[in-house]
Amino acid sequence: TAELNKLDGVTASTAEINYLVGVTGAIQDQIDSGIAKVSQAAIIADTTPTAANLKSLYFADTTTAGSNLVLTLPLASTVTIGTPCRLVRIGANAASFAVQGADNLFPKDSLSVDAGTVACSGDGAGIDVICISATAWQVIRQD
Repeated sequence: TAELNKLDGVTASTAEINYLVGVTGAIQDQIDSGIAKVSQAAIIADTTPTAANLKSLYFADTTTAGSNLVLTLPLASTVTIGTPCRLVRIGANAASFAVQGADNLFPKDSLSVDAGTVACSGDGAGIDVICISATAWQVIRQD
């Protein structure tokens, strides 16, 4: 009866309550500790970050650069699988991702054809990639 009194007035469905399985403390604290902090940088020249200084977001300022810009990803073997990176183009020139060495860069809908480089078109357009193995990056969004 005491347990039922505690649940009196709860409007959550059974499915919603089941989402709480595995909660070990304050939910917001668990959410906050799991959210990756966004790190960002603007680039005005072709850039090849290392795994240690890879940002999760890059703004490719092609207007200031006055030319196309390429962000060459670090070797996939040097980053954690699941590492994301986003490139947003600012200006009229192209901005693209490329890979190093024997790494593959797979387009959005394929894991069999290495794209080599992937560009975004349009001011404010972007590309999202994620490291999927020790030798490959995958485009997950491109506009």
